[in-house]
Amino acid sequence: MLAGGVAHDFKNLLTIIAGSTALGLDRLSPGAPMRDYLEEIEQAAARAITLTDQMLAYAGRTTIVVGPINLSATIGEMAPLLQAVVITGTTIELTLAPDLPSVIANRTEIQQVVMNVVLNASESLDRGGAVCVRTRDVRLTARDLEAMTHAEEAVEGRFVRLDVADKGIGMSDDTRDRMFEPFFTTKVAGRGLGLAAVLGIVNRHGGAIDVKSQPARGTRVSIFVPVATDEPADVSSTLALVPGAGLRLRGTALVVDDEPGARWLALRILNRAGMRVLEASDGRQAIETCKAYGSAIDVILLDLHMPGPPAAEVLRSVLRVAPNARIILTSADPPASDTVHAGATALLQKPYTAGSLMETVRLSL
Repeated sequence: MLAGGVAHDFKNLLTIIAGSTALGLDRLSPGAPMRDYLEEIEQAAARAITLTDQMLAYAGRTTIVVGPINLSATIGEMAPLLQAVVITGTTIELTLAPDLPSVIANRTEIQQVVMNVVLNASESLDRGGAVCVRTRDVRLTARDLEAMTHAEEAVEGRFVRLDVADKGIGMSDDTRDRMFEPFFTTKVAGRGLGLAAVLGIVNRHGGAIDVKSQPARGTRVSIFVPVATDEPADVSSTLALVPGAGLRLRGTALVVDDEPGARWLALRILNRAGMRVLEASDGRQAIETCKAYGSAIDVILLDLHMPGPPAAEVLRSVLRVAPNARIILTSADPPASDTVHAGATALLQKPYTAGSLMETVRLSL
């Protein structure tokens, strides 16, 4: 509840910080003295965005969007957070294959899987110790899958394998067989939902899970996610803040957002890309602006969560008076499916980057 409650305002702030930093860097020459300071801000913004996504993943509040990811890079980015949240006296030992192929997955759901399994492993270490996390590339046959604990949705082929191992208290066969059941837990204060969520996520991704455990000798949980391509995944920064070189846009855009900083940022990005830009601070002002400019408006950037009329009502109203406009909905909170209204062209999740904003607008025009 806390993670979801702060997401909207926090992601608006991160959008402003990250985007404004990108605009500043874009104006500086490579050797400018101020560049080092802005690059530090850029990196801090990237870490804050990653942390926010991890909080939302742990809370189960994330938009289900899949794309190619590198599992080693994703776990590497999580390492500081994992070390911070495991039981005191636990160390995280990473052995991450550097050239893994891509998997098509929801990034924050995969982070949730890693978080839950690593936390579970650390809690099995009564006197501290190491949780060993390893990734590698494997091929599985139908016979391999039949021998696993859970492989209901998996088919034979190439997988990325994640092993999380500990030398903790281990499990009996009965506990191992029930560990993924909802509400089953061996913890005094546990809810029994973490590993149930892990199984659901892995099944949705067409993956498999295998668990080996013995009492007093430890546990190894192996998670298999199907490979999407034989090419290594792109492990470059997911925060591509600087606008794409040479990308120019035409037409008139209306930016509707109650957050002045977020509105200012979108105005600057689109204006610098070549667009004429109008602004509105709420739905009512957006409707009046559309009445004034009508068919001259080519694209509307509309925040889903603002005071005043509901987004669905604003959307219908602006389309009546500006029927040719393409609507891009923006949201810091993961929207429910029924809030992605008919008539909208795209959904742009906050915090967005300068590059992702311009590319979304380009594809919508």
